Amino acid sequence: MKAQIQSTAKRIKSALLITVCAHVILFLGVTYSVSAQTSLLVEGNCGDPAATSTAPGTCGDYDGDGRIGGAENNDGDKVFGSIYEAANVVNFDPNGGIVSVVTSGNFTGQINISGRRGTVTLQAAPGVQAIVDNSLLLPGSDTNLEFPLGVSIGSSSERYVVLRNLTFRYCSFSAISVFGDARAAIEGCHLENNDDVGISVSGNARVTISHTKVFASNNGQSAVNAATGAGILFSNNSSGSIFQTTVSGTRGVGIANRTGRADAVCAYLVNVFDNTTNYQGVIPTSDPCGFSSKGRTFSRY
Repeated sequence: MKAQIQSTAKRIKSALLITVCAHVILFLGVTYSVSAQTSLLVEGNCGDPAATSTAPGTCGDYDGDGRIGGAENNDGDKVFGSIYEAANVVNFDPNGGIVSVVTSGNFTGQINISGRRGTVTLQAAPGVQAIVDNSLLLPGSDTNLEFPLGVSIGSSSERYVVLRNLTFRYCSFSAISVFGDARAAIEGCHLENNDDVGISVSGNARVTISHTKVFASNNGQSAVNAATGAGILFSNNSSGSIFQTTVSGTRGVGIANRTGRADAVCAYLVNVFDNTTNYQGVIPTSDPCGFSSKGRTFSRY
């Protein structure tokens, strides 16, 4: 009887461990996967991406070792000083991974997500400002160099990419570019003052956009590009849905569907105002994306 009880207890313990290993919720309010995925943290830098040291525990030094920025990238732990370096690690992990910015900071550069499988999540913890500002000085440089993209997502359809609670500004082309067969979700992000397009979706990509703000896109380009710029742009054979999102101040089109397919883009409960043209090829729906008032399911999303 005692042996049976012990055996049952072991099975219950194993089941609980499996359940706990699916998701662990830390006090920061950020959910990390701890199964087969890599989970990395990124600390801030007092708004200076070139900084490498600070008084321990200050200036965003999350782990209290006095190292930030590039110095934190190379100290061998799972806390990084750059969102780009951390993203590179999870990008090359066949299972993907999660990168969470845990103290506020400004970063400069271009994040590239490719890979074939797994889920890659880039996010800032609640209350943390993670700003990708490509007008800032590059580390080790004395000149400003704008990168064309904030995030480039060209992964396969078997990999899903999530961007959450991030800010992108001053990219010389598009803040977020999703292309090829990539699939992505953009949630709670802020995009402002990006020169040509806020969010660009092309190829066969499929993107879900929610609770996101896109301001002042295409304002850095010459007048000849005003017709091509957009706050959110779908082209080629791409498709997507837009929910509870604001697009404003675009010198061009707020939300543009240039796929040639009227059903490729669903816009529901959106605030699109004060753009040169608010919509192109898009008619906002009164029904949630995925269903019509008669209960029919839209095939594209």
